[in-house]
Amino acid sequence: MQKQLQTFLENPRVVNAIMGVIIFNAILLGLETSKTAMANAGGLIRMLDAICLAIFVAELLAKIVAYRARFFRDGWNIFDFVIIGVSLVP
Repeated sequence: MQKQLQTFLENPRVVNAIMGVIIFNAILLGLETSKTAMANAGGLIRMLDAICLAIFVAELLAKIVAYRARFFRDGWNIFDFVIIGVSLVP
């Protein structure tokens, strides 16, 4: 199962999908700085942001399961771990 999960996570479609979520989330974060956007669609923007965060958490957990201790040997994984951890703090 561990190898299958690694293969899935390294699939170019999955990598590109996560990149798409990152870009979409960046747009949402920009919209959150707009008083007009938040007044008109604040609830939707917050909901979409929460969905993006859930996707990031799921990916992070999948990588930890797939790579185990090797997960923490990659600087980008540590960066993601910290960013997602901070995002989960209220």
